[in-house]
Amino acid sequence: MDKKKKAGLAVLIIIALYVAASIFFQYHYFIGTKVNGYSCAFRSVSKAKELIKKDVKSYKITIKERDKKKESISSSQVKLAFKDDGKLENIKAGQKGYAWITALFQSQNYKDAITLTVDNDAFNDTYKNLNAFNKDMVIAPVDAYSTYDAASNSYSIVPEVYGNTVKRKQFKPILKEAILNMERSIDIEKKDCYKNPVYKIFRLHMHELICKRIFNLNIYAKAFTQTASFTACRYKMLILLWTY
Repeated sequence: MDKKKKAGLAVLIIIALYVAASIFFQYHYFIGTKVNGYSCAFRSVSKAKELIKKDVKSYKITIKERDKKKESISSSQVKLAFKDDGKLENIKAGQKGYAWITALFQSQNYKDAITLTVDNDAFNDTYKNLNAFNKDMVIAPVDAYSTYDAASNSYSIVPEVYGNTVKRKQFKPILKEAILNMERSIDIEKKDCYKNPVYKIFRLHMHELICKRIFNLNIYAKAFTQTASFTACRYKMLILLWTY
C-alpha cells in the first residue's frame, strides 16, 4: 500500500472515530462534565439522575456545636428529594455531539444546576427536636460582673459564661439552605448563631483601668494646678496616660 492510500485510510479512520464519538456524545455528557460537583462525564442524563438520587438518599449533614458536640440530620428526616425540573436535559442539549472535542479545551463545570427540595413540615419537626434546643442541655449566656469581698476590702471580676444558646430564628434558614446545597457540615459558631454575653471580662478590666486612670489624673491635675502652669499639668497627664 502506497503512502497516499495509507494517508487516505488514516483520514477515514479519524473521520469514523470522530463521527462515532459525535454520536456517543449526542446522548452522553462531554469529557470533564461536572454538575454541582458530580462527575457526569460519559453518562447519559438518566444515569446522571441515578447518581444524584443515590447520593441524596444517603446524604446527611453534621451540625457542629459548642463544647465539641455534634449531631446530624439525614435526608430521610427532612425528606430531601431531587426535583426533576429539566435542568440536566438543558445542559445536555447545550452540548452538541459534534462539538465534543471542544470539551478538551473548555470548562464543563456547571453550578446551581440541580434543584433539591425538603418537606417543610418534616424539616420544622426535625429542627425543633435538635439536641441544641433541648432545655435540659441549653445554658444561657451570663455577663461578666464584679463582686465585692468585705474581708479583703477588694473587688474581683467573675468571668462571663458563653453558654450554648442558639439564635433559633437566625440559624433555621441557614441550616435549610445548607441542606438544599448538600453541604456536609455546618458550624453554628462560625455562622454567628450563638447568643453571647454582652459584658466580658476584658471589657470590665478595661473599664476598671480607665476609671483608675481618670481618678489618678484628677489627683495629679489638682496637684499640678496648684504648683505649676496649665501647660506643665497637661504634659504630666499625657505622660501618665502613656506610661500607666
